[in-house]
Amino acid sequence: MEVGFTSREAWELLKRMYDYTCPVCGRREPEISLTRDHIVAVSDGGTSFVENLQPLCEYCNQQKGNQYAYYPPKISMENRAQFA
Repeated sequence: MEVGFTSREAWELLKRMYDYTCPVCGRREPEISLTRDHIVAVSDGGTSFVENLQPLCEYCNQQKGNQYAYYPPKISMENRAQFA
């Protein structure tokens, strides 16, 4: 059973923190569509709260599968203040 919920607003903010870019392959929206990847898979006890999500393109998300992998956002210094 999936635990947790992330609002549309929180998901959009998370994608913005990643500059609408897949941190694995570097492709950006709208070229690709970012999907909700669970850092810790739901099957391994992970939740669907925003703290356990990262935006990956569909291909990279499928390649990752249920493996644990965290890709931190690369926030530029000029954009950092808007997320503080």
